[in-house]
Amino acid sequence: MLACLSASAQTDPTVGPVADTTALQVSEILSEELMSGDTTLVPNDSIPDTENDFETTVNYHARDSMFFDLNSQGLILYGDTHVDYGIISLDAERTEVDWIRRTITADFVLDTAGNKTGQPVFTDRGDVYITDRIIYDFESRKAQITGVVTEQDGAIMHGADVKKNEVNEMFITGARYTTCTLANPHFFIESNKLKVIPGNKIVTGPFHMRCREVPTPLWGPFGMFPQPQQKASGIVTPTYGEEQLRGFFLRNGGYYFAISDYMDMRVTGDIYSKGGWGLNFNQNYIKRYGFRGNFNYSLINNVTGTLVDETESRSYWIRWTHSPLSTGNSRFSAQVSFGSTSYNANNNLVAQDFNRSQTATFSSNISYSNSMPRLPYSIAGSIRLNQNISTGIGTLVLPDVTLNMPRIFPFKNLARSSNSPLAKLNLSHTMALKNELTNAPRPNLGFEIANGNNDDEETLDFSAENWDA
Repeated sequence: MLACLSASAQTDPTVGPVADTTALQVSEILSEELMSGDTTLVPNDSIPDTENDFETTVNYHARDSMFFDLNSQGLILYGDTHVDYGIISLDAERTEVDWIRRTITADFVLDTAGNKTGQPVFTDRGDVYITDRIIYDFESRKAQITGVVTEQDGAIMHGADVKKNEVNEMFITGARYTTCTLANPHFFIESNKLKVIPGNKIVTGPFHMRCREVPTPLWGPFGMFPQPQQKASGIVTPTYGEEQLRGFFLRNGGYYFAISDYMDMRVTGDIYSKGGWGLNFNQNYIKRYGFRGNFNYSLINNVTGTLVDETESRSYWIRWTHSPLSTGNSRFSAQVSFGSTSYNANNNLVAQDFNRSQTATFSSNISYSNSMPRLPYSIAGSIRLNQNISTGIGTLVLPDVTLNMPRIFPFKNLARSSNSPLAKLNLSHTMALKNELTNAPRPNLGFEIANGNNDDEETLDFSAENWDA
């Protein structure tokens, strides 16, 4: 099921520089900002002004069902839900959207064995947060998160409760700071209060070092861990190991290019003893007060089996994120993730990225909007692709365009009285255009379709060769 809500343009705040902090200021940061109401989501009992509440289209879909309450204007999605809104996206088993308070709430559910399934995965400006529960405010861009694991500048943060503000700073209680990638890390710094300023520093309250659950004598009244953004070109050292299917390997070895303060590039490759190989291209770019983005292309040539019975297959994956940073009348953003249906299996992502290996549905969205200040019109357009790598079914919406003219009173200045019928005469205009393509099998409608063929009853490959079908 697929639905969307259109709205007008709004800008995204930027992150400014943060000065160094003394020991006294560290205490003030943790005591005031962590516990202050500035980062808390406060529901609004009144219906806000709908003008400029949303910056772009809110797209959402669910595998199971949707329930919409007309009285409370609440929407509840069940089963493998997905919501994307500009530069953010959210996947969860159960999601609730409150259009009045402009909030979205996502939770996991428990299976028959009592295990968590469908934990919310929140993506904001390329940062990924795996959580137990999240409440996000569309208007203030603040989030309140429970049970989060996220990576920031090479460090991994575990937190019991997290508040994230509009400039991506995090205030964590019950925090664990580590570089160990395990769910239960071998070593970590434990602190009840921790603040993360992305790209600048991490500030903690009283902390001590632990190895597993064994405390060590290393502790302190506060801590500050700088995270400078100095870049330099150089060789990327590969990791080594062995896989049962592809044999011994050297992985993620290559070169990092620090092109400028506004662009960098990383080119790495993988090689396996049974003949397989991989190529990874990753590029980050930013224009101050303009836009920022990331482009990633991965190509895998998989060789498995024996010398007598050898199989070879090739697959790819493309990821692209682009978000505007400046104010203006127009806005362009992109959140793209698509590729071969066999990519996850060929790349053995169970060992490298377990959470992604369990995801079957991927969504892409490219959108543009313009408020046209010299004309009484606003236009918004988008391209969307939903792809299920398990079933091979893809749905492409190209294009999805809306043209709106707000309500105007053309004879208001001509009438002698504001209460006259002429003064109250008004008009508005809305136009929508949507085209959707899918390779899903045609449902049995119980009657013949003109110009139909047998291909309509099968799941075709989502490729250019089958475009006409």
